[in-house]
Amino acid sequence: MVFRPPRLAPLLFGLGALLIALALAVMGIMVLLETSVSLTSFFLGLWVFLLLVLATLTGWRTYCCWGLYYHLTRDALTIHWGHQRVVVPMAEAPHLIESRGKSIKWARGIHWYAYHVACGDVDRLGSTRFYATHLSPAHLTYLQAAGRSYGLSLENPRRFARYLETCVAMGPLSRQKARIEEALLARLPLWRDRWALAMFMAAFLANLALFAYLSLRYPHIPSFLSLHFSPSGQVDRVGLKLEIFKLPGMALAVLGSNGLASLVLHLKERYLALLALATALLVQVLFWIAAVLIVT
Repeated sequence: MVFRPPRLAPLLFGLGALLIALALAVMGIMVLLETSVSLTSFFLGLWVFLLLVLATLTGWRTYCCWGLYYHLTRDALTIHWGHQRVVVPMAEAPHLIESRGKSIKWARGIHWYAYHVACGDVDRLGSTRFYATHLSPAHLTYLQAAGRSYGLSLENPRRFARYLETCVAMGPLSRQKARIEEALLARLPLWRDRWALAMFMAAFLANLALFAYLSLRYPHIPSFLSLHFSPSGQVDRVGLKLEIFKLPGMALAVLGSNGLASLVLHLKERYLALLALATALLVQVLFWIAAVLIVT
């Protein structure tokens, strides 16, 4: 049987935040289109980019909230949230514990208005994983199984409790293991490789800094620039100064392609993935040198 938590409050909050972020991003784009290239326009573009990232993250978390449900069978209780599946076997005899205003010390995770997908330390229960949409801690229901605790939000806790007791009493049809399943993309080993993430962030920040540098220099450079030189050192291509932004654009494309390649390479050979990211970082440095030589 499927049990869904009350979701109206967090869904309205998430949709409101999403619409506000998108509206501010659209306003930023409209202002950006009417602004000449400068360091100010760079920061405005960066602001729009961050708003779009925020809107994407908010939209995903709102979608995950909408799809949150608890599936109870004779074999297991399965908590479905976004890319995660939490399996609690019936063989572990899970049982419910009323909230009764237990204090919670929150830790990492998602904490929105009436929406918590996170870990927390609960009074007299210890470490607890929450997949809940509660307006108040008093509305929570706790489930314990084999020393693990979960915080749930149930519209009808008594009905859930009766069905849970029935499933436990009947016994499982198949043997299940307690586990947390994640989608393939979420469990890629690259996300836990600090060196890989550090190189990617260094390359991205270097690219961002190049955009900022060229935006700062743009009002002071001539209308036409020497963009390419022959092997003998003679200028063989002159272009408008706006074309100077092709350099960080191409460097960003290299970073994107190498970043995607590293996701796949890391599955087979970590050092090949690190090499791809190191190459992307080196490309940022080379394009920095080329841009400085052109505009000075």
